[in-house]
Amino acid sequence: MTKREFDLKEPCPCDRGDLYGDCCLPNDVRFFRDENGDIIKQVPMHEDVHDALEKQMSKFVNIFGREPGPGDRLLYEQYLYSKENHLNMFLEAAKKADLSQDLIYAYIKTDGLIVSENNIDKLSKGDLDEHNNAIDEYYALLESGVDPIELVLGSNQPIEIDNLIVSLEEACFWTIVHLGSLIEDKYLDAYKEVPSFYQFLIISRLIEVERSIFWVFEHQYSDTVFFSVRFLYESFLRLRGIRIKPEVAESYMARTGLASGIYKRSGKNLKEVATGKAIPTPPSNRELSQLNDEEGFLSNFHTIFYDYASTWSHPSFDILSSSFKENEGFRPHRSRNRFEGIMWAGVINSILSNEISKIDWLTQQRADDFLRLSLRIKRILIELAEFGIDQEEYGELIKSMLRLLKSMDPNDNQKNRKT
Repeated sequence: MTKREFDLKEPCPCDRGDLYGDCCLPNDVRFFRDENGDIIKQVPMHEDVHDALEKQMSKFVNIFGREPGPGDRLLYEQYLYSKENHLNMFLEAAKKADLSQDLIYAYIKTDGLIVSENNIDKLSKGDLDEHNNAIDEYYALLESGVDPIELVLGSNQPIEIDNLIVSLEEACFWTIVHLGSLIEDKYLDAYKEVPSFYQFLIISRLIEVERSIFWVFEHQYSDTVFFSVRFLYESFLRLRGIRIKPEVAESYMARTGLASGIYKRSGKNLKEVATGKAIPTPPSNRELSQLNDEEGFLSNFHTIFYDYASTWSHPSFDILSSSFKENEGFRPHRSRNRFEGIMWAGVINSILSNEISKIDWLTQQRADDFLRLSLRIKRILIELAEFGIDQEEYGELIKSMLRLLKSMDPNDNQKNRKT
């Protein structure tokens, strides 16, 4: 692509009103026109930026064995961090640097513009006007009794929703803590009985998955949560299936190589070689959802949840359209579906904690703790549902969640508990 530098006697493109040769050029800010007539601005690179790019180029060469060329991406962070992540990092840095609130407000309003003694002579009049207007707006809002920072950082949804979501995430976090405590309680006794051993294995895996979900929400990858939430749901189905039909645990363990003995396939079943005992095929997830579900609350929820989760767990146009925008390119970190994501994660955590509270080898204290967590999450979800139940895109989803949550009996199977 060819480009031509502005003539010294042309008006400077920065709009200050001076000639190019007397305005930006002496400050080492240069302007060019390309073959299409578009203006290109060239600003000296700060030494810190230069060093950072040199490091990135060195990494590129080490990985690919060649110099980066046109179209190669050096700043890979664009695929790792969302706009929200960058804003949070800026806010942390601004706090450490003791940056004034008006400058923070202007930075957010101008999408990343900071004016200082070091760069004011390198900014266009348009940039300076935008920055100064943001500063004036900050003080006007402050004078009217509005917190400008809270206003610009706030979402379009009521503050009550934000507070409820924070409470919900906190409750789900405590599920992780209590799962860890449960593993420590049971570890020495885990191998004594088949059903309890398989329950123990499920719970031990749940800790890592719950941690992944927590990390996903922290980093704005809302859609990605459906992979992990589906695993939580399937774990709930298996724990529930083992409680209702304890022999199901033996089927799972034999097929995953965890049961003692030698097995061979006999049709759709397995057969233990030493005893000739047939081990039936474990029930499918659909069949597990139908166990003791006379009212159909769980099986109905199962259908809705699996259809929705599959949209984000398998290749689909929904994933492509939400990650790719024509004018922005591919942005896998784009924050989206946060409301649905936290609702799904919450409802699965509620029914999962409720189911864990019914495991017969739990102490009464642990059972009560998980039941309390389940009920706390349930209450928050019901409050959240009030904000979304009338919205067309959330209505059926939330109604299904509420039917399932309200069908849970907190007093079910709370007997024969250890003390």
